Formats: sequence, structure tokens, C-alpha cells
Amino acid sequence: MTNFDEYDVILIRDLDCNCIIGIFDEERTRRQTVRINAEVYTDLSQAGASDDFNDALNYSEVEAYLKHEAEKSEFFLLEKLAAHLADGILKMNKVKAVRLTLDKFEAASFAASIAVRIFRKNGE
Repeated sequence: MTNFDEYDVILIRDLDCNCIIGIFDEERTRRQTVRINAEVYTDLSQAGASDDFNDALNYSEVEAYLKHEAEKSEFFLLEKLAAHLADGILKMNKVKAVRLTLDKFEAASFAASIAVRIFRKNGE
């Protein structure tokens, strides 16, 4: 079993996406803001030593993927959107694991948001 605390992490913070998400009729016709925070577990040692882009995980690619996939999706559940995004990130070169937190602001009556957090890892 892998201890992911031993890996380096690329953080993508507060990425706002406008999504069709939710189970109610009004949610199916109007986009809502979903905020994504991502922790992408990888090994940054080679890129840190070489200073070569080819040795690095392209975090701009991760960010663009998250934005594109979230904004084109029309899932009912935040949990499904999170799982879909995690599956795609895990297919990227050099990614060992990913932790995603998705906040949906309009789902809460009294809190600032309702959020889901998932952790997925590549097979060992």
C-alpha cells in the first residue's frame, strides 16, 4: 500500500466553473457555480532537478481539463461530477492520485456551500 503523504502535490485552488448540476428542474436549465479544488499527487523530483518542462506534470493541462469537463457536463450529482473529473486526471501521465473538493453554493440553505471531497488513486 502506498503512503500518498510521501508524494509531492500540485494544488489547483478555487477554480470556478459554471455547470448544469442538480436534480431539480430549475437546476437543469440554469448554470450554477461549482468551485473545484484539486490536489494532484505526483513526483516532482525529476522536474525539480532538471528544470525541464518535459519532466513536469503540466498543471495548466490539468486546470484546463477540469474547467472544460465540468462546464460541458450535465450530471445530476456532484458526486458523479467529482468521480468523472478524478478518472480523467488519473489518466494523465505522472499522476499517482488525486483529491478533489467540489463546492456547490446554491445547494445550501444556511451554509456557504455544500461540498463533496473524493480521493482516487491509480492501481498499485
